[in-house]
Amino acid sequence: MDLTALWVTVGGVALAVGVNLYFFAPRRAVVAQPAAPEPAPPAAPETPETRESSRAPEGAPPVAETPVASGPQEVHITVRGGYDPARIEVRAGRTARIVFRREEVEGCSDTVLIPEWGIARRLPAGMDTAVEFMPTVPGEYAFTCGMGMMRGTIVVV
Repeated sequence: MDLTALWVTVGGVALAVGVNLYFFAPRRAVVAQPAAPEPAPPAAPETPETRESSRAPEGAPPVAETPVASGPQEVHITVRGGYDPARIEVRAGRTARIVFRREEVEGCSDTVLIPEWGIARRLPAGMDTAVEFMPTVPGEYAFTCGMGMMRGTIVVV
């Protein structure tokens, strides 16, 4: 074996090790929390006039006040050689919206699969793609690329 063949062999082995480390080495997880809903503006001070106008008419049935959620929980994930963040947290019982932004053109990242909710969505390069679902049971659920090489976790609390 001459010197050139030796260098080509060493380079090939180094490249194979590098590719395996890139795809199969454990990644440091980053947990993203959904943005907190904006607080309601402060209420005007109560005066005798506003107290009278806010009363229900005589004989009207009582109305139970229920808090209203401020829309879906939204989390943004960047797709570039993996998912960033790869671990997100959403609350059970509220619609979750995950917005994927694919910033690469590799074939593996062109699809995201979330099997728990039956979601398979194409991710066009350079665009935001929203995926909505309703998590109901707390736990950890995986999402992957179409080939299963890129992985992430949705934690439902």
